[in-house]
Amino acid sequence: MNAQTQRIRQGALDRGFLDAAQLDAALARYQADPPAMGFGAYLQQQGLLTIAQLSALQPKTVMLSDAFAGKRFSGFFVGSKLGEGGMGVVHRCYHEQSGAQAVIKFLSPDLAAKRSWRTRFVATGRMLEGVQHPALLRVFAVESRGEHPYVIMELVEGETLEELLMRRGPLAGREVAWLGRELALGLEAAHEHGLVHRDIKPSNVSLGDGGKAVKLLDFDLAKSLNPDLGPTRAGQGARVDE
Repeated sequence: MNAQTQRIRQGALDRGFLDAAQLDAALARYQADPPAMGFGAYLQQQGLLTIAQLSALQPKTVMLSDAFAGKRFSGFFVGSKLGEGGMGVVHRCYHEQSGAQAVIKFLSPDLAAKRSWRTRFVATGRMLEGVQHPALLRVFAVESRGEHPYVIMELVEGETLEELLMRRGPLAGREVAWLGRELALGLEAAHEHGLVHRDIKPSNVSLGDGGKAVKLLDFDLAKSLNPDLGPTRAGQGARVDE
C-alpha cells in the first residue's frame, strides 16, 4: 500500500466516512484489478464517498478550480463548471465559431504528473475519438500536451436511467428490451475499438430527447484490450490558446 492510499484509508477511517471493514473490502477490490486512478477517486466512483468527503481527504492542490473559465482550448471557450471529483473537473464549453455546446474534461494535476496515467487517459480518449455510434459520446478533441490533459466531448442533457427509475419505478418489458439492445450495440462498437467499459450502471446511462436517445457515459474505469495500455481512463491533455 503506497503512502497516498494509506493516507486516504486512514483519513476516511478517522473522519468516520467508512468503517475498517468497508475500507479493507474496497482496498482488496482496488488492488485485485487496479484502475488508473487513486484509491480516493475509486471510493468515490464506487459510491462509498461523496465528492465533498473526497475533497476533505485530499490536498487542496489536487482539486481543480474555476481557473479554466473563459480560456480557449482546441477552438472551444470554457464556460461554467459542471462537476468536480478526484479525477478532475468538467466544464461546459462553446465552439468559438458555431457556438455549439460541448463538455471539456480536465485531468487533475497530480494524476497528469504521472506519465503512466496521462498515457492511459489520452489513449482512451484517442480510442473513443475513433468510435462512431449513436449510443456513445462523440469525442471532438483530445490533447495531451501541457499541465492539464483534457478531452472535449459531446454534451448530453437529460435524465439518467437512475433518475428515471427513481421517478417512475420499474420499466415496461418493451422499454427494457429496447434499452438493452441500444446499450449492447454501443458496447459492441466500443469493444471493436479495444475498449471494455467495466462500469455499466443506471447512473452511467443518459436518456435524452425525451427518453428516445440512449448514451453510455463515463469511461473512467474502462479497460483497454491492448495489453500495452492496461486499465485506462477517459480524459485528455491540455493546449491553451491565449
